[in-house]
Amino acid sequence: MLNYFSYNLETLVKFMENKTPLKLQIDFVFVSKRIKILAIGIIISIIFVFAMGLTVSYANIRPDMYNLNILSIIICLVVGAASLPIKKLMVKKATPENFLSVYFNAHIIPLLLCDLGGLLCVSTNLFINQNIILAAGGVVISAIYIILIFPYKKDLDKITAK
Repeated sequence: MLNYFSYNLETLVKFMENKTPLKLQIDFVFVSKRIKILAIGIIISIIFVFAMGLTVSYANIRPDMYNLNILSIIICLVVGAASLPIKKLMVKKATPENFLSVYFNAHIIPLLLCDLGGLLCVSTNLFINQNIILAAGGVVISAIYIILIFPYKKDLDKITAK
């Protein structure tokens, strides 16, 4: 019983030593909510453009421009994949002193890239050459990368570990 208590006491002491400052935790919650609201708004806007593109005439099918459809989905994939390392690089620059501005900006540029890829894919596949399947794929790919960019608690742990 005594060993159990001392083990828990040691664990508690280690936890207290590595605990993130309260101000930084509050800033993280504040910035995380702003980023998530922005990201959800971007996903909704991509879905809205997709829905509006579905109302375009179905006579807009040009088999000779299929390469453009494939190119747009590849660009969506590449830009989305590039947004993840960009976020990681920018989050590394954050410190407890400049956390609010740097952490928020570390998410804005990757979200912008995902939005760019998604809207390019949707607009190319619905407005230029009708291909609903590739357009839906662009929406899904963008939404997945946007969700992967969401702020996570492990980012805060990395910042305080510096």
